Amino acid sequence: VHLNPPEAVEIGRAVLQRYDLDPKRFDVRVVNVAEDVNEMVARATAELAFQLIRRQAAKHADAAAKAQPEHDREAKPVSIGLGAGHSSLAVVSHLAKLINQMPICPRLRLHALTATISDPMVSPVTFFRLFDENKPIEYVDLPTAATVECSAYGDLQRQDDNIRRAFKLRDDIEIVISSLGSADDEHGLIRQYIDSRKYGPSSVDERDLAGDLQYLPYHHQGPIRLTKQTPGRRAVTLFDWDDFESYAARPDRFLVISAGPCRKCQATKTPAIVPLLRHLRYWTHLVTDVATAEELLNPQEALRRRKSKHAADERG
Repeated sequence: VHLNPPEAVEIGRAVLQRYDLDPKRFDVRVVNVAEDVNEMVARATAELAFQLIRRQAAKHADAAAKAQPEHDREAKPVSIGLGAGHSSLAVVSHLAKLINQMPICPRLRLHALTATISDPMVSPVTFFRLFDENKPIEYVDLPTAATVECSAYGDLQRQDDNIRRAFKLRDDIEIVISSLGSADDEHGLIRQYIDSRKYGPSSVDERDLAGDLQYLPYHHQGPIRLTKQTPGRRAVTLFDWDDFESYAARPDRFLVISAGPCRKCQATKTPAIVPLLRHLRYWTHLVTDVATAEELLNPQEALRRRKSKHAADERG
């Protein structure tokens, strides 16, 4: 028996109403705990993803049972994309425990959504080791450099058969599990990339940068699209914004986002979440905490308090 962390259902509904989101399409889960907030958000996200995996596995099994001829009756694997970062690692750690405990595990295929990043411990390919090697799980790496020049991004798939295979299998991914970064959080991976000058198209105005979803930057009004004409470097990701748009338009495709506070400083990621609710509606499920959800209900006041705190911190 898996016990979910307590949920503030009414606040989740209020967030949907505040941003005019259809509850038949979008699901906002608000974890209602006073302690271990990050772990409880990660656990709730993992439980949600686990239920989606079981649902998709049941559909595949049913389709296989009805297939003709009999030798085509092996159920296809449930394909799951794993994002990078400390929050994603926490989610996948809980998810792996749930899957490893299954007496009968369905066929799964796990995809790394990004290449190995500066900290290999929070890279998706490292998460593969969390799963029981005796389970029927296939792993798909994205074996490229972490960043490339924007002008060379389109040539990636010609470099290696394994890279080409990763992108080819992308269209099979049914469930994406990710977190997000807020541009004003110094601990966020995209913030560290930009500050270290390892990342950052020079045409991106950092003053308008709201956050990133798997290293895809976005501003407060929508995505920042990086093309071959964009100066500078970019992260290598399995999905680009156009791919997420196509993904969101397909039935039985789920983008699950863990949106708790920063795991290091506990700052909420409200400024990065608001654009997802208003403009970047490629997600289906968002899991967050009560403090963040209450800020989402009054984002202007939350922004005012945030600016006041930053100004106070700078004054020292």
